[in-house]
Amino acid sequence: MIGSKPRPRPPRTMPGRMKGKDLAEHEAIRRRLIGVLSLLLLIVALGTAGYMLIEGWPLLDAAYMTVITITTVGFGEVHPLSTTGREFTLALIVLGVGTVAYGLGTIAEYTVVTGLPQSLERRRRRLMLQQLREHYVICGFGRVGEQIANEFAELGVPFVVIDENQAALSRCAQAGFPYLEGDATDDKVLQLAHIERARGILIALDSDSENLYVVLSARSLRADLPIVVAAEQPSSEAKMLRAGANRVVSPYALGGRRMAAMALRPNVVEFLDLALHTRDRQLWIEEVEVTGESPLAELTIEQARLGERTGALVLALIAPDGRLIANPPSDTRLATGSRLITLGSGNQLRAFCDLVASGTCILPDD
Repeated sequence: MIGSKPRPRPPRTMPGRMKGKDLAEHEAIRRRLIGVLSLLLLIVALGTAGYMLIEGWPLLDAAYMTVITITTVGFGEVHPLSTTGREFTLALIVLGVGTVAYGLGTIAEYTVVTGLPQSLERRRRRLMLQQLREHYVICGFGRVGEQIANEFAELGVPFVVIDENQAALSRCAQAGFPYLEGDATDDKVLQLAHIERARGILIALDSDSENLYVVLSARSLRADLPIVVAAEQPSSEAKMLRAGANRVVSPYALGGRRMAAMALRPNVVEFLDLALHTRDRQLWIEEVEVTGESPLAELTIEQARLGERTGALVLALIAPDGRLIANPPSDTRLATGSRLITLGSGNQLRAFCDLVASGTCILPDD
């Protein structure tokens, strides 16, 4: 039910925080690592002293010979060795190489236990998030959220996914999508996704109650943010709109209407699929806003000569007051704030956007 609280979640371990067993293992490896490093320093000191005493070499030559011997880098002898010096070198190789190999293994184990790779990955994702501008925030990487992400990725639209389900995040990482692990109902998580500079937020969590909480959080953080939310129950739509959503989509109702349309008007559905989806770029439908900076603002469609100059077809015009004018007549005025629904190829719509909106549209590549 929409009025119920979100289902309780099991407590999650905070990133970087270890349990008691992990902490004990970490401490044991740390002690081993300190012991290995201490032994290596002792071997270097003994080797340096040995070459100085046996061969009479200066400190730098003796230390250099010791290091290249225990690291097996393959350089030649610094100076010719005596028989005793060679015997000493053999002993140094056996003792030093084994210690170095053990030390490298311990360092690798310490790196894994302390979560260094995960820490580096989190830092990489943080840097990626900091660079996001004019992006979309997708809350939830279930079936709906994953489809949204795939569509955005194909179009080259910047976005970030928010989810806390490890299986979902694993799929997200495998796809190479930027993501943020956390609870989308938490204001701090939305702020980490830089909602203040996002173009919009799309909410598709597992329940209507969770989706409603995210709508409330997002609207409280930013009053002008476009919000699109999924709703399972028809009764949820009105509540989500009152909470601040701009658009509410019911995947089940949408799927049912689509199936009915495919049965009644299959060719119409195929045409719209061709124009709306990115896998076939022969046709494309775009929504273009007439801004105050547009050179065509306040002209009529006839005066603007849109079709003649771009080849794109104006299907409809949405007036600033929300009125929809289908197949607008040539004397329709392009008022500031109007939105034009246009049809054409990628090149035609690119020319249309350059003319009307200074190339601010999101278009597929030809």
